[in-house]
Amino acid sequence: MWEAWDKATKTIGSWDPMAWLDYGHVWIRRDYWESLCHRWATGPWQERSQAAKRNRAAHPEKNVHTSGSVSYATHSQKLESYDRTMADRYAEGTP
Repeated sequence: MWEAWDKATKTIGSWDPMAWLDYGHVWIRRDYWESLCHRWATGPWQERSQAAKRNRAAHPEKNVHTSGSVSYATHSQKLESYDRTMADRYAEGTP
C-alpha cells in the first residue's frame, strides 16, 4: 500500500489524497483505491498522520524498524563491534 501511496504522491506532486484518485496501481481495484483516498483525506486520519510525523521527528532514536526480532539499532551496534574486532585482528600488514 505504501508503494501505491508513494507513487501517487510522486506522480501528482501533491500530498492531497483526493488528487490521487486516478493514479492507483493496477493490482488494486479502483473502488478500493478511491475508498482509501477518501479515508486518507478525512480529518481524523490527517490528524493522526501529522501527530505521527511529529513524534517520529521528535524521537528519531525510537523510530527503528526491525529485521526479524532484532532492531536496526542492535544490528548497528553489532556491526560497529565487528568492524572494531576485524580492524584489531587484521591490522595493517597482517594477511
